[in-house]
Amino acid sequence: MKINIDLKNSLKRKYKFRFAKPPDKNVVEVTIPKEVLEREARKRGISLEDFVRKYEAEWNFNSFHGLYLTFVEKGK
Repeated sequence: MKINIDLKNSLKRKYKFRFAKPPDKNVVEVTIPKEVLEREARKRGISLEDFVRKYEAEWNFNSFHGLYLTFVEKGK
């Protein structure tokens, strides 16, 4: 999979990491900006609440630089 991303013109925000609750040393959480979820909901023509209920975040990573976030329907 080849991914071309223009980071120079991207929006940037920094978020802190936190261990999942209850303290799970195998899982680290990070926040996804609400604007990202609202944009994805608009693309699909559904409300933010429906989007959060029906979709989940999927991080793609391997030998390429960085992470690639996609949203997939739950259970697929």
